[in-house]
Amino acid sequence: MKHQTWNIRKEPLFNKFVDIVGPQGVGKTSCASTVFLLDYKFHRKKRTQIANEFISMINKNREHKIPLINTHLYFSNVDILLDKKRDIHTHLVHLEDLSIPDKIKLNYFPKGSIFFIQEADSEADSRDWRKLARGLIEFAKRFRHMNYTVICDMQLKGNFDKKLRDLFTNIYFVYTSGTKRKFIFWKKQQWLFYDLQNQLNDFVKELASIGVNIKLDVICRRKLIFTPEVFNRYDSFSSSPYFLKDLVEYKFREHTKMDYSEKAVNDFVNKNPLAC
Repeated sequence: MKHQTWNIRKEPLFNKFVDIVGPQGVGKTSCASTVFLLDYKFHRKKRTQIANEFISMINKNREHKIPLINTHLYFSNVDILLDKKRDIHTHLVHLEDLSIPDKIKLNYFPKGSIFFIQEADSEADSRDWRKLARGLIEFAKRFRHMNYTVICDMQLKGNFDKKLRDLFTNIYFVYTSGTKRKFIFWKKQQWLFYDLQNQLNDFVKELASIGVNIKLDVICRRKLIFTPEVFNRYDSFSSSPYFLKDLVEYKFREHTKMDYSEKAVNDFVNKNPLAC
């Protein structure tokens, strides 16, 4: 199975609910950030056009007109620098903001918006999941009606609701990433991953369970390539505050040399008991 190079200019991610998974450090966040940068480069005007055409349509029957959009529609919970020359960054969003609006908390996003939630499983764990899951599931069932694109990244076995996982349209299994020299000065980044059409795969398995076996290509190998530097375009250490809470100063402990006397051995065993 050959890798298909993903040309985002020709294959945009409109109407997709994507889960990027893989082991720690494999390049999930950099992959998602690259998708954002390429989508912004090629499709930002289209996304704004979708939003403003929709607003113009519904304004015809509204007494209070909704203002047209005059900014980009890229949202993420990690700060991504979309345009270095003009210093344009993503707007802030959290996982809970994507819940279908209710009477308590209202969050509205224009039609055509694109979202990236880094470490979505960790964000879910830090919220009241029972309340959040229902609204997110309703959102995931209906996001296509608003031409949204949602990208989440998480660990391979992250704690994420199975009902919500089943609604991902695609799952990208990133298994390697790296940098290769191009020409003399330029380097190109690349990510290799399996692209699983999640819902189509479930459909094929459902038919197989009742004895109907069909052959459909539900997975392919993909390659994403990006020539500029991507790692300085987002905060890859966004979880570092957890390690800084209440920090006053760093302290260091020295090793104690074991002398193997009866007292030293007993002290060691008492301080480091084995679990029974």
